[in-house]
Amino acid sequence: MIDVRDYLNDGANYKAQAILAIIRGYRDEIAEAAETPNDVMINVGRFENCREQGYVFMLWYKYRFIKNYAVYEHRNSDAICVLISDKQTINTPNARDMFGERGKNDVDKSFPYNGIMDAADYIIDQMRKEITQFEEKTTQIRLYEK
Repeated sequence: MIDVRDYLNDGANYKAQAILAIIRGYRDEIAEAAETPNDVMINVGRFENCREQGYVFMLWYKYRFIKNYAVYEHRNSDAICVLISDKQTINTPNARDMFGERGKNDVDKSFPYNGIMDAADYIIDQMRKEITQFEEKTTQIRLYEK
């Protein structure tokens, strides 16, 4: 047996790990936003920005990249930060990929230190919206091509 504090010790903080667990648990509900839920993929990798450690979720639908969502705890304020990026990468996006030209404090959404559920809900809602918008765009393209 191992001490519970050391289990899943991959460098990410407990808040990011909790959000990872929530998104894993709601993966099927996220996919239900699609006409073909089996075509939704959510890949995960580590987000590392010095002391800010968390995860990046890469959303794919029908083998097409949609968005990256990074979640981590801010090193000074302990706020839970969410970054969203359109940049597609071969490997897990790094901090430069996620921030782009933005400053290090310019995040897409932040939540108070105890806002784990709110942060997870926000990411889940954003993923569902992106899937729906992607389907609408591809439907319009198919109708236009006819």
